[in-house]
Amino acid sequence: QAVATANKVVSVIKGKNIKVVWADAEDKTLQGLGINLINILNAYKGVIEKAGYSFGVYTGLSFYNSYIRPYADKIDCPFWIARYYNSYNEMDFSKEPDKNFKPNISHRLVGWQYTSSGIVDGINDTVDLDKKYDSAKQEIFEQLDKDYISGITLSGGDPFFMGNREEILSLIKEIKEKYPN
Repeated sequence: QAVATANKVVSVIKGKNIKVVWADAEDKTLQGLGINLINILNAYKGVIEKAGYSFGVYTGLSFYNSYIRPYADKIDCPFWIARYYNSYNEMDFSKEPDKNFKPNISHRLVGWQYTSSGIVDGINDTVDLDKKYDSAKQEIFEQLDKDYISGITLSGGDPFFMGNREEILSLIKEIKEKYPN
């Protein structure tokens, strides 16, 4: 069923300016599946990436810790984690979230949804507020800024995957400009 669902997603987004497909893995029906949950996500990921898109998983921190972290070595993709540390109290968009509550996970964290009770001027209802991270790029530049580099190891994406080529070429150009020698 994961393959059929992923194929349906691909057919719907084909031709649109979409680069990443996020699988929302937090439904109660997915709890307690053990390694089968990871197999489902990997099957979905395979279809999405074969179609030329990048893939990631969106879930809550509690779900991640309970049902994905035990199999962390069985799935390789970025994660976007919801963790509402301020309960459902309203939070203003202009204020940064408390970094002490940033999710700590075993995978590359590319996004943190820190509230569903965000207040944004001009919007009459509460909205989700998220923090996006470009951790792989940040890690590369932190290492390149050092006098001595012993090695850089990154995970969470294949640089030879067609869907990543444009981003990788842009990164290489940026590195060459910032570090010409």
